[in-house]
Amino acid sequence: MTEALGPLSKEKEQLLSDYNDMKIRRNQEYEELAEKKRNYQQEVEALLKASYKINEYVLLAKVNSLLSCAPDILTAALPGIMI
Repeated sequence: MTEALGPLSKEKEQLLSDYNDMKIRRNQEYEELAEKKRNYQQEVEALLKASYKINEYVLLAKVNSLLSCAPDILTAALPGIMI
């Protein structure tokens, strides 16, 4: 019986070692994915800010265009607003 325990003990140690290695790799991969997610989230936020500024610029350009083309029409349509 002791002869059979030797190989089983070695197999157990090898399986435990493999398990620990896989656990370490999984944790490293998880951290790498979490870092990628943070980076992508920062990029998305930066793109949203840029998009907001572009939309704001386009809207202001349209308003300025309307103001320069037809101030009398706007004044009549929006009484009480100083142009």
